[in-house]
Amino acid sequence: MFFSFLVPSRRKDNPNSNLIRFLDSLEVNTKDRSNLEVVIKFDVDDDIKEVIGKFPQYSFDIKYFLSDSGNGYLDLYHFLNQCFFKVNKKSNIVIPIADDFTVNLSNWDDVVRQSVFSNDLSSGIFVIHRFPPPLDEPLSFIWDSRCHVDEVPMFSRRLMNIIGSFTNSSDVEIFLLEMMLYHLHQDKIFHHLPNELFFRHCCDRDNTGHQRWYTERKVLEDRTKNPLLLEIYAQRANTIHDELKKELKSDQNY
Repeated sequence: MFFSFLVPSRRKDNPNSNLIRFLDSLEVNTKDRSNLEVVIKFDVDDDIKEVIGKFPQYSFDIKYFLSDSGNGYLDLYHFLNQCFFKVNKKSNIVIPIADDFTVNLSNWDDVVRQSVFSNDLSSGIFVIHRFPPPLDEPLSFIWDSRCHVDEVPMFSRRLMNIIGSFTNSSDVEIFLLEMMLYHLHQDKIFHHLPNELFFRHCCDRDNTGHQRWYTERKVLEDRTKNPLLLEIYAQRANTIHDELKKELKSDQNY
């Protein structure tokens, strides 16, 4: 099983950023580093010389590229898509993550492999993450609340091939998709881990009272109130459901 981390990184004017700390934690806590890659997007105006000079010390593959900073955090999903289009062809699980996270569980990759093989994830269409949304709430709950912020979901490559791209930050993405799949089709493709594998190192600018909350994070979440986005996720849920039905029919014919 091959893992691909997608890391949009911004070092300049970003006190949260600590890419090397993340890479160090990945090196120490990964059991099989031969089946791991990190795809990093840097902004063209960022100072990265010192960081990329340390890449040869890691025993897993690191790819990086530079592109325009766009609208910063508000274009996060564009940056994730840029990274996704560069993952290894043999990648099985895609993991969007920020450069202020660390891996906080030894042999985390073994935990994920065991989750895939020990649960009903044989379709290859799944997401593994920590915090389940309140599925019994009505769909209107999507607009009123979020169950958790800043977790790190792991998308199967097959699911990513079905939905095609990200349209929001990855934690908002799975919240919307999980709610929509359940309410429209009662499909459950999500496996929830009992413990967090990753930890985000926050600072004062991440508090809800900080100006950044209103200029960046809240703006991203307010996008979920757009009816067009709801329609996009409904279409995605329908497409995933159709793929699951094909899988079930194939199993029955076999």
